[in-house]
Amino acid sequence: MTGGVRQPRRSPAALGALGAAALAVAAMLSACGGGGSDSVAAVPAAAAVVPPVLTISGTSSLTSAPVTLSFSFSQDVGTSFTIDDVVVGNGGVASAFTKVDATHYTVLLTPPAAGSGVISVAVAGSAYANATNGAGTTNSSVSQAYDTVPPTLLSLNSSAAGTTTGSAFTVTFTFSEDVGTSFTADDVVVGGGAVASAFTKVDASHYTLLITPPTSAVGSASISVAKGVFADIAGGTNAAAYVAAQAYDTVAPTLVPTSSAVGTASGPFTVTFTFSEDVGTSFTDADVSVVFTSGSGGSVGAVTRVSATQATVLVTPPVGAVGTANVSVAVGSFADLAGNSNVSTFFGGQSYDTRSGS
Repeated sequence: MTGGVRQPRRSPAALGALGAAALAVAAMLSACGGGGSDSVAAVPAAAAVVPPVLTISGTSSLTSAPVTLSFSFSQDVGTSFTIDDVVVGNGGVASAFTKVDATHYTVLLTPPAAGSGVISVAVAGSAYANATNGAGTTNSSVSQAYDTVPPTLLSLNSSAAGTTTGSAFTVTFTFSEDVGTSFTADDVVVGGGAVASAFTKVDASHYTLLITPPTSAVGSASISVAKGVFADIAGGTNAAAYVAAQAYDTVAPTLVPTSSAVGTASGPFTVTFTFSEDVGTSFTDADVSVVFTSGSGGSVGAVTRVSATQATVLVTPPVGAVGTANVSVAVGSFADLAGNSNVSTFFGGQSYDTRSGS
């Protein structure tokens, strides 16, 4: 063609092939929603894999007993999570693995016996996966403090030395550790007729109790604390019972004075003091008072101990006189071995006639 670009001559067969290709492209464009120059075929994007997340709960600040831990997943992890995935350290033991539902599991965590410390519990992120094989990517862990050493009552000490008398005495309770508010007056059983009062908490491990023995009695006050009545901060209770005793004697000693003279004494006579119980060395010369109602020059000898419960005094009435020798022992003059003093005055009169020829 004159004045233009000369096109190559194509054969009928080549033209037929080009037409078929054009028809194929058109069909593809039509299937994708249009044949315009702005139409682009939509290609679905691959779905993002969201890994499951684990939260462990159920721990406490301190325990003395097994605790149940809860394992909560953000999505179903199928059968991929087992008890073998729970790694427990420092002596703790995991047991009773339970599947609650598709995303919740529980495990019983038992601390070591007779010890204290911190148990570690951990689950690796790679240990579990969701249904699309999306594995966890974050490790999860918790810790549990424990104290499985039971508290003990180290001592029950009485303020009384030896046998106590009518005075109240204080019992001090000393514990091996802090027992919080678990120990009360109701936990102490007092027997033997004694009465408890004035329960006092001195500090975290010391308490006192005032105990008053019965009056006019001899015996023993028992103080006991039963098993399992007090607990430490972890909740562990005492595994043993405790018993103590305090002897008491609240009976005041007495005496009976007798004279060796039959009827009216004509000369010296012996007064024998017979006590209701041993008064030790508490009865002395100063405790005996003798008053002669007539005459002068009478005398009283030294006290002589005959036995633990008897003493004698030689009384010489005035010469040439007729009267009565009044022998008395005042209140509080002597005491028994427990420390009880006599609470009564004891008096005896012995008539005398020391005149010549009488």
